[in-house]
Amino acid sequence: MEYLNAHLPNVRVKVHACVDWNEYLSFLNQGKFDIGLVNGIVACEATNYGYSICGKVSSDEPYSSLIITQKNSGINKVTDLKGKKVALVPSNTIPSTMMGMYYLYDNGLDVNLLIHKENVASFEAGIISVYLGKSAAAICPRRNWSVYVREHPEMLSKVEIKWETEPLEQNAVLIKNTVDKKVVSDLMNLLFSMHDAKDAQPALQKLDITGFEKADNEVYKPMLDFKLKFDSLIHL
Repeated sequence: MEYLNAHLPNVRVKVHACVDWNEYLSFLNQGKFDIGLVNGIVACEATNYGYSICGKVSSDEPYSSLIITQKNSGINKVTDLKGKKVALVPSNTIPSTMMGMYYLYDNGLDVNLLIHKENVASFEAGIISVYLGKSAAAICPRRNWSVYVREHPEMLSKVEIKWETEPLEQNAVLIKNTVDKKVVSDLMNLLFSMHDAKDAQPALQKLDITGFEKADNEVYKPMLDFKLKFDSLIHL
């Protein structure tokens, strides 16, 4: 935000911190945000509520989902989680949750019947749950994991990555259709050139992303196809 506000003429961008995921979705569906950065499933749905997808986070490789466990847990194959608690953010519109659950299902564990879902408020809470031994495993995005353990390296003394899914498309940049076109143009130019801006590098590095690139709904078709497959097999 500091970078954008330093370079956007006659406009100031403000952050609204939501209480939880449901409040975020409610605000988005009511058109209360002018700009959003959210996963492709929700972004595509938001195009029905007056938004357009104008870009995305570059580099899809980090947008995978991790299944983490305690070190020396004795969990060596997916089916070892049978009957155990798995911490997750419970939503079938959050790809990272869905990707991790599908990985377990696809590798022989019926997650509808054979695990205890431990609902947590955030992916970071899931990491802590495993660290404290409250859950046998947790599901979280690679980016959240990377940022969190960098800031809390003590987690690595007890917790490790056990499995990683194939990546899906990175988060989308949403713009409300009523935002002034000149502002949209200026904003997109800034976002798409952030990777070359020296004063933007600290923010990008802290968020563990490389920058932004142009995108539209079509980019997220594979993610929507994955959601259809997920919804037909798994129930959260």
